[in-house]
Amino acid sequence: MGLGLLSGAVNPSPVEASTWQIGDVFAGVESGDYKVYDNAGTFKETISHPTFSGFTTGCAFNDVAFGGPDLYTTYFSAGSVVRYANAHPHGVVQTIDVTLQGGAAPESIVFAANGDFYVGHASGDRDIQKYNAAGVFQQKYDVATENVGSDWIELSADQMTMFYTSEGRRIFRYNVATSTQLLDFATLPGSGRAFALRLLPPGDGTGGLLVADLNNVKRLDALGTVVQTYDVVGEDSWFSLNLDPDGMSFWAGNYNSGKFYKFSILTGVVLVTVDTGAPSNLFGLCLLGEPTAAIKKKTLTLTPKTAVNPVDSKHTVTAEVKEDSTPLVGVTVRFQVTGSVNTTGFCTTDATGKCSFTYTGPAFPGADAIHAYADLNNNSVQDADEPFDDATKTWVLPLSTALCEVDITYGGWIIAQNTDKANFGGNAKVDSQNNPQGQEEYQDQGPVQPMNVHSIDVLSVVCPQTMPPSASIFGNATIDGSGSHLYRIDVEDVAEPGKGMDTYRIRIPDASNYDSGANNKLKGGNIQIHK
Repeated sequence: MGLGLLSGAVNPSPVEASTWQIGDVFAGVESGDYKVYDNAGTFKETISHPTFSGFTTGCAFNDVAFGGPDLYTTYFSAGSVVRYANAHPHGVVQTIDVTLQGGAAPESIVFAANGDFYVGHASGDRDIQKYNAAGVFQQKYDVATENVGSDWIELSADQMTMFYTSEGRRIFRYNVATSTQLLDFATLPGSGRAFALRLLPPGDGTGGLLVADLNNVKRLDALGTVVQTYDVVGEDSWFSLNLDPDGMSFWAGNYNSGKFYKFSILTGVVLVTVDTGAPSNLFGLCLLGEPTAAIKKKTLTLTPKTAVNPVDSKHTVTAEVKEDSTPLVGVTVRFQVTGSVNTTGFCTTDATGKCSFTYTGPAFPGADAIHAYADLNNNSVQDADEPFDDATKTWVLPLSTALCEVDITYGGWIIAQNTDKANFGGNAKVDSQNNPQGQEEYQDQGPVQPMNVHSIDVLSVVCPQTMPPSASIFGNATIDGSGSHLYRIDVEDVAEPGKGMDTYRIRIPDASNYDSGANNKLKGGNIQIHK
């Protein structure tokens, strides 16, 4: 049935260990190798077949729902479709001999939404072949051709209409659901040879398409009229082409120069240039996460993208997961927060495709990076084609509570959590205009961590509505007479007198994370809070 499985993965000896990421560019070059670059054009690794030689042309990625994203390549010279594993070292996990079904020189490959894939052939019987997600041959289509066979193919969003070229001037269409030849989409003007093509959103032809036409790349509108061309001086062998995940640019390659370029679809400006060092041998070009007409794009969007809140408060970020415009229900979204707070969590999307994650902010000002991804296969690992998004959070000092006043008896003392005796005293208050002022002293007597803390200023005094009364004081202080160190004092006025009842705590993050200890009851002294 055209299915050949190799016994175990074969290591393709990459130049360096590499993890594939959304936006990575895969360039098929000489000896059947693929050179992999990040989206900025920086080389990452080379993937080589252990036995095949010659060259490859088309390539694409299957969906994570079908064990992907693995790299599927049309090995033109070997008459095969070769599947490389996404996991390093990216071994060959499947080889399909297309010649068993009458095809030869497989040129391109495209996936349907259900995991099936189609292969176009430049020679042999010139037909388009269809395989299921497991790589088992299903049927073939005797399509009309021009100079060669069903060269470069692109499946429409309707899962039925196949757009394709045959290295001539026509852009053909064929209905794979009814096995019916349709009217051509367009006949290209002038001279050239039409090679790779990609439908533009919404992926049914109404948004037009891009086609590599040897002398340049053309953009056609819904009527098949050329409305824009893309070119680089000295490049006259445009062959391969694929869309970038950003939806606003595309990549196209020249087989003679061995160079490929990233263009802005709107302006035609060249954004990135890459020289593969393989002149006369660049025939394949694809991207991980490339938008294809037949496969709906899954997205994850976080809101809010940025937020500013006072320390100690809670922050909620909401994830929305969609497939094109359709909400995805029951998807696990995993979150990771790093920075001033380090935590993880997850939620499951509801009927609207949304779910939320909440965490508590830090004790001191800082910033967090929030990363979330849709764990589509529930393996607790972010796979290369699972959608993700990022957000940031900034934590600031809280506003002072008007007319709050905190008196801490000088000579008060505690046993710090480091077992040292510590003395303290001070006062802090806020006027009617919310301006804080005061002075604080704290001395750890040692021997574990002796220090003398003297406030430089009071930046914030907060008296929340709690029982017993409590307060938090923020400011900067010297330690042993030098520097400026952010401090935080938390107190509770539990009873009168305060000995054995009131609590005192001071934290100084940049002094070896000094912390006198939570819920530390006074051994002597008194705390009074007035609001």
